[in-house]
Amino acid sequence: GRTNNSATLTFAGERKGIASWLATPSPMKTLEYVSPNAGLAASAVTKNPRLVLEDILRMLGRAGEDPQRTLAEFEQKVGVNVMNDLAASLGSEITFALDGPVLPVPAWKLVVEVLAPQRLQTSIDKMIEAAAKEMLPSSQRIAISSETVNGRLYYKIVGSMPFEIHYSYADGYLIAGSSRGQVISALDSRRNGVNLARSEKFRNGLPFGTNPNFSAVL
Repeated sequence: GRTNNSATLTFAGERKGIASWLATPSPMKTLEYVSPNAGLAASAVTKNPRLVLEDILRMLGRAGEDPQRTLAEFEQKVGVNVMNDLAASLGSEITFALDGPVLPVPAWKLVVEVLAPQRLQTSIDKMIEAAAKEMLPSSQRIAISSETVNGRLYYKIVGSMPFEIHYSYADGYLIAGSSRGQVISALDSRRNGVNLARSEKFRNGLPFGTNPNFSAVL
């Protein structure tokens, strides 16, 4: 009694570029940090982030730019190797959600799989420090701070932007949000099992009788 629509996209040769970034379907655990009442959620599982970054650099090169030179200058200023310190620190899953009040600032969440949290955090610290000292005008401030609450370490990035970035690490993921409350609610959603991934309404919206996993969902 259900209507199921599907489409098949085929390629004349090997998939390249953006079309090749999606990995094979897998359980989307990052959705466990999103509440079932979220207004919007976009999630994907990608191949090795290093391959994605290499593709982006190739595309910029074909567009007539010199991304390798720009990347080298950035790495020299910041003291961070983008491939080894950033891309290699990340896993394959990512989810972004608008999950909460819209005003005065939209409540958002970003959950990213992380393979090397300490290396990633060291890189973030270096980038913030470099931006504060060299890369941004003196009129545009940016700073990072941290605080331990109930045994959990939370980070906060503030600057000359209309929003703050709060985040923490847990169970192999970086959980970021528009406020510390958003980060805490994300952690609670996964801990208590009341989340989008387990929502009956969400599960009923998936294609019937096919692979229960997926490579991307909106």
